[in-house]
Amino acid sequence: MLLICDCLGKFVFNRGKNNPMKKRFSPFHHFTVSLFFLFAVPSFSQIPNDWENPKLTGIGNEPPHATFLPYSTEQEALTNDWTASPWWQLLNGTWKFHWSPDPASRPMEFYRDGFDAGSWLDIQIPSTIEVQGFGYPVYVNQPYEFIHLMKPDPPHVPHDYNPVGSYLTQFTVPGSWKGRQVFLCFGAVKSFMYVYLNGQRIGMGKDGKTPVEFNITRYLRQGKNTLGVEVFRWSDGTYLECQDM
Repeated sequence: MLLICDCLGKFVFNRGKNNPMKKRFSPFHHFTVSLFFLFAVPSFSQIPNDWENPKLTGIGNEPPHATFLPYSTEQEALTNDWTASPWWQLLNGTWKFHWSPDPASRPMEFYRDGFDAGSWLDIQIPSTIEVQGFGYPVYVNQPYEFIHLMKPDPPHVPHDYNPVGSYLTQFTVPGSWKGRQVFLCFGAVKSFMYVYLNGQRIGMGKDGKTPVEFNITRYLRQGKNTLGVEVFRWSDGTYLECQDM
């Protein structure tokens, strides 16, 4: 389930060039500097991918909280009918979709303004792309589902085959929502995603079966808004998702 919802209240979360001394050559000084560069340089070149970095579990997403949805009146809230709330809009339905066999071959600029996705396929959201013919479905209790591609080596996952689904859709925010905060809510995404809105990356999520939310208020435009999502099949989080995934 994918939806956007609007809330009135503001959430706050505790988130010497002229040196007269004669210059002398010191072999120890030279050796020390050489060692510094020898050990310092690799640290700049070994930046892990976001989807292989256990220290990174999210970017720009809201802290977890109890499930709730805003209503206009107390009576509406008591009915517990989400579709009755004027501050709720479901984004499920037909999206444009592109499948890539690995991260390196995915369309990097698909979320930019003016990108033409006319040749992309249509896909229904929510869905499991593997049962729709993209890649292959795997259900295992153990071992890891990519055991046939590589030996488990946390936090690394396969590079030559790690499918990425790229999704695009458009939506319009009701005029009655003006002046209110708007949140984009993902019910479940496996197992890693980047989220883009109106040509900007707004965040990242890494949790296969837990809702992820983003405050998108400052990224919205009047009229149509373009939402893009990239979903990676495997990430470092996959090592925690071996059961029933």
